[in-house]
Amino acid sequence: ALAAMDYYVESSIPIFQRILELHQLNEYQFSNSSLILLHPVILWFSAEHEENIEIPTTLANECRTAYTKNQVNPSKYPSELQNDVISTLGTLDLDLRKKIICEQTGYIIDAIITSESGAEIAVVVDGWNRFVDQVPTGWTLLKRRQLSNLGGRALLWLPYWEWDEL
Repeated sequence: ALAAMDYYVESSIPIFQRILELHQLNEYQFSNSSLILLHPVILWFSAEHEENIEIPTTLANECRTAYTKNQVNPSKYPSELQNDVISTLGTLDLDLRKKIICEQTGYIIDAIITSESGAEIAVVVDGWNRFVDQVPTGWTLLKRRQLSNLGGRALLWLPYWEWDEL
């Protein structure tokens, strides 16, 4: 929750460090769902706030791998909405790449459009499950912020209701 709202408090660092210590001592093993949830938190501490927390490379890789595998799960991705948007973009005369994993964050970008000047625009389609009454969930806010801050390209966020209006 703190990471999603970017409510940075230094008192959260010792708690996070203790969790990492327990994991390193093999006293605590993260479940797959915990690894998935831990990935954006690691990005929050290490990349967004540049904290000098020693995160074991193996754990960071496990988290990123679990997160990425969860995103590319065929039962979850792509959704009908994502397919519709991507196929519509494909009918336009654009330099378009589909379903790209952002190297900096590990997040899936639905499409990347490259302009004639070489600038890249990432397109991310957000379905109804990313909102509560058209207000982004904490997870959605976190993903948006991290892709914006760490992704290295312009972003076009497309919520389901805006697509439905087209």
